[in-house]
Amino acid sequence: MRIEPLSARPWLVLAAITLAVVAAGLAGLVDADGWRMGVTAITGLALASLMLAMIGSLLRREWLDLVEDELLPAGATLPVCLVLALPLVGQTEMASALVTRGIEETARREAWFADWFVLLRLAGSFALALGFVAAMIRLRPLRREVAMIGLPLVATAFAVLLIDWDLVRAPRWWTPIVPFIAITGHLAGALAITFIYHLAQREKGDRIEFRSLAATLLSLALLSIWASVVQYLIAWYGNLPDAAGWYLARFEGAPGLLPLSALVAGAAVFLLLWSRRQKVMLIASILMLAAYLMHTVWWFAGADLPDLASFAAVFAVWAAWLWLLGAWYDARIGPAQGA
Repeated sequence: MRIEPLSARPWLVLAAITLAVVAAGLAGLVDADGWRMGVTAITGLALASLMLAMIGSLLRREWLDLVEDELLPAGATLPVCLVLALPLVGQTEMASALVTRGIEETARREAWFADWFVLLRLAGSFALALGFVAAMIRLRPLRREVAMIGLPLVATAFAVLLIDWDLVRAPRWWTPIVPFIAITGHLAGALAITFIYHLAQREKGDRIEFRSLAATLLSLALLSIWASVVQYLIAWYGNLPDAAGWYLARFEGAPGLLPLSALVAGAAVFLLLWSRRQKVMLIASILMLAAYLMHTVWWFAGADLPDLASFAAVFAVWAAWLWLLGAWYDARIGPAQGA
């Protein structure tokens, strides 16, 4: 489908669709758990895309030249993520359902998870990330310097958001490895979906760029699998009651989904080890994205049909904005000429 990104019509049509979907969410016509799952996924993909663009700029890697005009538009979808999150305001449990381990600690947690403070951190994190998205797009000659300053700040904001919106979900397991694993998974999913979008536009790249991207896809897939295995081993050998409850809830809510996602991710790894051809990389990327989506459903302890429908609606709206912003980026900014 051909898009005219400099025309007002596609923007107005997509804005109207987005507002209609958000109105349905505010009216309670969609499933709240599935909606939260979708918003978490798209926000994670947007922030991870920005982080990947920064990492590529810092390392001066060839793969960034290939997918930069998809990664930065994906980061620019953060306002869409914020709009789609509106139906979730006021639905978080926060302080009232936190684990209590002492009066002083409980008081600190209640203060940290006060609704107004959570929303303030949310707004601050989004504003910070959007500022660096704009700087990465507009300050191309200074992109490496922007990435040097922005990467640790964006990563920290990302981790805080994960704690605010994921770790408070019952049953709770308070461990610093969870944000790391979640960010790793989002990075793998973000690179996979932006590469799929890149090939959907039939853009061309040289052999070195594709080999560099294949190596990065392989590294992120292996890192994501490794981090999940390490988390499970820590919980298993540590015999931690909170961790056992955390895993049991997910295995009961989505039986078999975690091993299935691991098998799909393993198939992607095998393909990337076997060949670096574009078609093989495309299939591997699709498998990585499928594994990411399955792991997201498992992370939220499963989903029924209404959950999946809400998840699909949020994801489809976000993907449409990614497509339109990517077309705008190509028309106004143009492809990169080096990291």
